[in-house]
Amino acid sequence: LKNTKGPIQNAFQVLRDLGIILLRVPFASKGLSGATLFSDSFQSLIFVNRGQDLFRQCFSAAHELCHALIDRDSAEPIVSFQDEGQDPKEWRANAFAAELLLPEALVREKWEEYGPNWKSWIPVMLDYRVNSKTLEIRLKDLKLANSLEKIPALAARDKSDPDQKTLSLKGWKRDE
Repeated sequence: LKNTKGPIQNAFQVLRDLGIILLRVPFASKGLSGATLFSDSFQSLIFVNRGQDLFRQCFSAAHELCHALIDRDSAEPIVSFQDEGQDPKEWRANAFAAELLLPEALVREKWEEYGPNWKSWIPVMLDYRVNSKTLEIRLKDLKLANSLEKIPALAARDKSDPDQKTLSLKGWKRDE
């Protein structure tokens, strides 16, 4: 699975297209980002914390997708927290999500164009649906930025949610 077509417009739909059941629900723990459950009777079941900003939810969905694809033989559910420790599975899932949402070639091309000018990166963050923390980590992982100027916090709330639905008398429908 590789992103070569540009920004993923709906990370949640990518999972569904792969037959993965996705549930976005608010968790009691704000630090809990997602979880992946495995079963012999269905592909995988992924939970994403709807209480976190939308762009964090997109990253969590991509992160959990890695677990669903690679850790399928795990008998135990995999639970992912926002501030991961040193677990190699979590590092791998973060790298997978970062590459899927912010492909290395794109980031290197934009770095040549923008450098550490964060105002120039805002359209990239919006187009690729990543928050400023994800971008900062991606730039550091690619060794493009070691000491960065303060990145303004950029997070999306549900108003731009491509998955937002409401219940009407006729059933579920997309918000217009």
